Amino acid sequence: MKRVFTSLSKKMALGLTLLMVPFMVHSQWVFEITSPSEIAGTYPMGIASFGSLPSDATTGNLQLAFDGSDNPALGCEALETDLSGTIGILDRGDCAFAEKALNAQEAGAIALVICNTADAIINMPGAAPDVNIQTVLLRRGDCDAIKSALASGDVSVEIYRERQEVIWGGEDDPNSTFDGGLNDWTTQVRTGFANTAEEDVFVWLPNGDVSEGLVSFDGNAINSPTASNGAAGMNLDLNTTEGTINPGAPPYPFYVAELISPVIDLSEVETPLSLSFYQLYRRLNFVGNNDFHSGFEYSLDGGNTWSQLIQLNDDVEIQERVNNQINLPLPLEVLGTEEFRMKFVISMDFYYWVIDDVVITELPANNIAISQPFNPLFSFATPANHIAADDLGFSFTLRNRGLEQELIEANVEIRDASNNELVHNQEFIIENLEGSIDSFIVFDDLFTPELPVGDYVITYRIDAPGKIDFDYTTNTRTYFFRVTENIHSKDNPDNEEFTSGTLQPDEDSWFYGNIYFTAPQEDNRTQYFIESQHAFRTDADEFTDELALIYLLEFVPDGLIGNYFEFINSDLNTTPDFHPALTQVAIAIVDASMMAEAGNGGLMTLDHTQFLDPNNDLAPFTEPIALNENKMYFLMTQIDQPAASTLRVATSSAVDYSVPNQLLFTQGRNWTGFTGSAVPVARMVTSHSTSTGELVPFDQPLMVYPVPASNELFIDFQLDQPTDMEIQLFDINGRLMNSSTFTNVTNETLGTDVTEYQTGNYIIRVVTKDGQVQSRQVLIVK
Repeated sequence: MKRVFTSLSKKMALGLTLLMVPFMVHSQWVFEITSPSEIAGTYPMGIASFGSLPSDATTGNLQLAFDGSDNPALGCEALETDLSGTIGILDRGDCAFAEKALNAQEAGAIALVICNTADAIINMPGAAPDVNIQTVLLRRGDCDAIKSALASGDVSVEIYRERQEVIWGGEDDPNSTFDGGLNDWTTQVRTGFANTAEEDVFVWLPNGDVSEGLVSFDGNAINSPTASNGAAGMNLDLNTTEGTINPGAPPYPFYVAELISPVIDLSEVETPLSLSFYQLYRRLNFVGNNDFHSGFEYSLDGGNTWSQLIQLNDDVEIQERVNNQINLPLPLEVLGTEEFRMKFVISMDFYYWVIDDVVITELPANNIAISQPFNPLFSFATPANHIAADDLGFSFTLRNRGLEQELIEANVEIRDASNNELVHNQEFIIENLEGSIDSFIVFDDLFTPELPVGDYVITYRIDAPGKIDFDYTTNTRTYFFRVTENIHSKDNPDNEEFTSGTLQPDEDSWFYGNIYFTAPQEDNRTQYFIESQHAFRTDADEFTDELALIYLLEFVPDGLIGNYFEFINSDLNTTPDFHPALTQVAIAIVDASMMAEAGNGGLMTLDHTQFLDPNNDLAPFTEPIALNENKMYFLMTQIDQPAASTLRVATSSAVDYSVPNQLLFTQGRNWTGFTGSAVPVARMVTSHSTSTGELVPFDQPLMVYPVPASNELFIDFQLDQPTDMEIQLFDINGRLMNSSTFTNVTNETLGTDVTEYQTGNYIIRVVTKDGQVQSRQVLIVK
């Protein structure tokens, strides 16, 4: 094989000095406040994918900007503030980043600062050819300090870059930018593997685009500085589906291939180095016994022998799409070698990996990142009496991709999302951290989340005080969660319409669902299953004769079991409804008419009275279904042929969980658990008795009218004895909207005002002081 050498020496063979042209994108951006002295210093910032990135510093005074709308600080309309010659400030929200930038530019701004809604840094996406000013993003807390200072006088800033010296590659090197082709890079199927076709290797992709594919979309291209001249990559989606063929259920065709660099001379390099490249990446399943999807190897002898594989993207979730820049410290043993080579290795069945702008730079002095932060929550939405029953612990992996750090401050906090109030905070100090290593950080204290109903955010944050970090977007990680009155949900229960879904057309029968946990209760109150929520989609024009079964299954072992796969994978040929590790609690039948009533992708609610009792000759339940405490419950949907060919279980976007808590079962194969990406729409609504007695329904029907209601709802009571009661109104997502208490109710009509509520379905529930309950779904129309 012909070997192509690329020189890295800083002096050419003739003794002439080789001028290193800085590759503009490989640099650290700095936002520095120069006055007033009280807040002077450097601050973390995010950059935009649109607008200009000036080669010189941008210097000026900050100025708050406003438009004429009801939310003037958002700047989503033409600005009324004259920003001529200044750097404008707008808040994030309601419209695209680029729209704010264009409005600021038209108001005369020389640059724009956008204040984030959280104390985190992101890089702002979008395309805006008409925007030519620089746009940066600051953390919420930093913006608050700036706004306070502006109330007393001017705030002067300078935005500039500290460049990383490029040792190999750069915008003028076609081997770095894949200008017009793979050039001196080579590609091959990895030894020991046989891809679907021998030609299924890395190829040159015009514009780094992988839009052609069954599950891709128009404009799905790498966001690299030189994407316009092409990139290297593999579009596995297109290889398998040809853009139109439904691949059915796994296993899918697999691809294990290598992209190998030309030989690079590092003989005169003495300083630590970093490999940097841009990527567009999305993955699905492992291949064979390989425990990686993407990796990197290097050679010191021109490719005769190779290092052990270094995993890349190991913290990217299944089906998560990333379009980012990677910085990887190179081992010190590469310094001084004349025949350095590197290779990228792909090992997966779906979806794609695109690589561009590969360079070797001097190792950034400060480049720390949070990896694999632990999400202690089992669900996005959890009732208050369940989430408070367990202590939460926090940990993450600290990656130092720079030089040795004298001091790093780490903290984790929980804030109320409605008012930013701090409800929990812990700090951890790391001293004398070696360069180019990973450290596992565990916070000492546990947190008992005795929180009122509301939305909350967990934020992990790291900082090297007084240092400018290479990429601030990796210094924070957040998880959102909700404390509810009575609903368990893996996704945001505000979602009521769903455009995607999971299909298993080649399976005779398959199950898909979520796992929920009923926590022990201090007062021994019994937990009850009240209802569940689901959604379905069809690939046909309409629902016709489809049928699905909903199972509520109790996991036999007690407790929140992390290794539950050990139990359920012990028997791969028994379906979940008869699995020895699971006990049937309730079954519901969902037919095509029910699906049609909810609509294609619409949310449906199944009341407990629509479930059948498998322990009582499938008789319908007439009372809420008692649940055992300290148990995991599997809420699963079963779909059989012929419905399996067209019927999808609707899915919704989810947070990244650290513990798999959604399940897919296909007979004869392993149960598959997922921690992130999309989750099936399968929510559980529970309640509990108000005393140690049982929660039972009224003997009489609950008479609610008018239906639909517009301004007021009335309830008729005919009771033998005076009774104290509470009337509660919930929205369809289980959030308590209103609660009223009445005493000594007998034969009378009670009303509740619904004037302020929007059109939709609601649940009205009556609970008496002795624990009796009855619920009805009502429709409010405006």
